[in-house]
Amino acid sequence: MKKEIWKKLREYEIQVKKVLSASRQGRFRSIFKGSGLEFDEIRPYQYGDDLRIIDWNASVKGHGLYVKSFKEEREQFVFFLVDVSASQRLRAKDLLWRELTSVLMLSVFREGGQVGLLTFTDRMEHVFPCKRSMGHMHVLLHHIFDVPPISQGTNISKAARYALRLLKRRSLIFLISDFMDSEDYGPSLIQLATRHELVLVSLEESLLQAWPRLGIIPFRESETGILRWVNSSSHRFQQKIKDHTTRHRQKLEELARKHQMDLLSIPTQENYVPLLVKFFKQRILRQKHRI
Repeated sequence: MKKEIWKKLREYEIQVKKVLSASRQGRFRSIFKGSGLEFDEIRPYQYGDDLRIIDWNASVKGHGLYVKSFKEEREQFVFFLVDVSASQRLRAKDLLWRELTSVLMLSVFREGGQVGLLTFTDRMEHVFPCKRSMGHMHVLLHHIFDVPPISQGTNISKAARYALRLLKRRSLIFLISDFMDSEDYGPSLIQLATRHELVLVSLEESLLQAWPRLGIIPFRESETGILRWVNSSSHRFQQKIKDHTTRHRQKLEELARKHQMDLLSIPTQENYVPLLVKFFKQRILRQKHRI
């Protein structure tokens, strides 16, 4: 990886960490450690216990109040599922997913977490189990910037099912993609979110939100290679692009909302660092309310 890219990533990582570390809302570490606690057992309520940890399902049975007992997590496993299909390698998205993944990985590593990576298309491209060492980080960063994928297509469901089999303990998973997949990946992501903490990072190509009116142009589907000629200036084409983008975004938002997945949308033409900072601050607040 080139020195200028490494310098840029390091600056972004420091920028994110500095802002969050100075926040009154919690430590930077809590972003990657969830609540910092994991469920241990249910026990009878004792005077002085926090009312927020009362287990009402157990208490309503009429045998007194019960609370959830937690124990501190000692180590956090953070796994990255990264879509490297052809649509991810178009225009500004190509550099964005690489930078974003690298900044998040470096931040996890600096905070003592173990980092793993699965890059996928319509096949599993490369898999790196969770580890914590500088040598491991260099291998991951080299892979992200210097190793091209073999295939072109996308299959998010297959990647999610593979991660379910691979990860034996509860992990924080960042799924980074534009989520442009013709198959219904909803059921697989729901399964993944049931066993792990799932953060969906959606990369949105700004060009799709305001397609330029260029008249008759060749339009090639990046993942299938099919070439069609379309009138990009027509109202019908413009509306079709707009409707497709809106439906896609609404579907993803509904999936995340219903099944307790975090969703972070990042337009390709915006500086993603402020968006990361805002998202992580909100995540810290949500974690506090869950305990």
